[in-house]
Amino acid sequence: MVERQHWYSLTVNNVGANPGYTQFNTQLRLDTDAPFRATGFAVYAFNNGTALGPLGNIGLSVRYTNPDGGFVQRNLTSAEALNVYDAQAVAGANAQSPPVFAYFSPLGQNLLYPAGSQIVVDLQLNAAVVFNKILIIFTGTKIFGDGAVWAPTYPATNTQRPFVGYSIQVAGSQMPIQNVPMPPVSAVNRDADFVWGFGSHTDSGAGGFASRTVAEEAASLMVFTAKAAGAGGNSISIELDNFGSSNLPLVITVIGNAITAQLATASFGLTSTTGAQLATALNANPAASALVSTVCSSDCGLPAPNNNAPQFLTGGGAGGGAVGSSGAAIGIRIKDAFGKAYMNDFIPLPLIFGFDNSQTPGLVYPEVYIPRAQAIYADFAAFFPPAASTTFTVTFKGRKVYS
Repeated sequence: MVERQHWYSLTVNNVGANPGYTQFNTQLRLDTDAPFRATGFAVYAFNNGTALGPLGNIGLSVRYTNPDGGFVQRNLTSAEALNVYDAQAVAGANAQSPPVFAYFSPLGQNLLYPAGSQIVVDLQLNAAVVFNKILIIFTGTKIFGDGAVWAPTYPATNTQRPFVGYSIQVAGSQMPIQNVPMPPVSAVNRDADFVWGFGSHTDSGAGGFASRTVAEEAASLMVFTAKAAGAGGNSISIELDNFGSSNLPLVITVIGNAITAQLATASFGLTSTTGAQLATALNANPAASALVSTVCSSDCGLPAPNNNAPQFLTGGGAGGGAVGSSGAAIGIRIKDAFGKAYMNDFIPLPLIFGFDNSQTPGLVYPEVYIPRAQAIYADFAAFFPPAASTTFTVTFKGRKVYS
């Protein structure tokens, strides 16, 4: 028997504004390939494109059926009671809009739904609120026969170390995005297997984080993003230079807000530092990583680009926008190495990848084991269009496994 993490989402669009409005017998059809063991539940609501999450007093009540067709609760129950919102997060910080802190509420007893069955959901409005979109989401596992799905596991003899982790950076202007490999292409020839167990995300709100993309012909594509939101990020400069000399080592120097990477070279002064190696070195350097996060976006096995002179990050805005809230309007769909999805539809990003490093609501159980030189794939789509300048960094965290 093989159990795989799985998420099911039911979408209800354009629910009216009249108090007492009800929508009964909305059906979530489960896949026919395996039974589903439900372990958690979440309500995610959007009002005029703004993600409310399971906020208190959102004016929405819900009930749903258990495997035998009866309702889990006798009466429609407020979303806040079923899926409690983190009220301590509502205040925000530094005059910014608060991030959406959303969690799956665990079910006290697992519910085992047969393959091909359905979960029936009833909704009721208790206030004059217009919901553009309501998502009713279940987390749990699918149960397959041995060998029925891609599900690698630990070797008999192994050594494990925490690893946090592999990052993917995507832009709001590029939505939808499909088949982004994780670990990234730059890490295909990594030194160990990787076990994905949880994650986090950050975003730039309405473009509040300065950034700089550096590229040249026949080189990797590097993206540098300021760690702090606001106009201050525009004062950070990046210089990548091989100085035209032979047999140089890779050296990172940081003076104030100026980051210089002396790229390693081989004979004839040709750059030997790859984009993947440069990203690793900068993210491991305490001074550089305090200023920017570095991502090799593509062609990461090729030499790093050589811009020969300092280039400043741009796009940092005062205030930094609604940090965390724009990521709430982004959905993610994860697929295994053969394209079989771990969810039936796009799941709100914060439910699996908590905002920043402050929470880990989307613990993956069972964990997803990814052998070295293999990858799983992520699709991204917007429930509501984010600002074109918004960027998202999604980090897969877990453990490296050496055998």
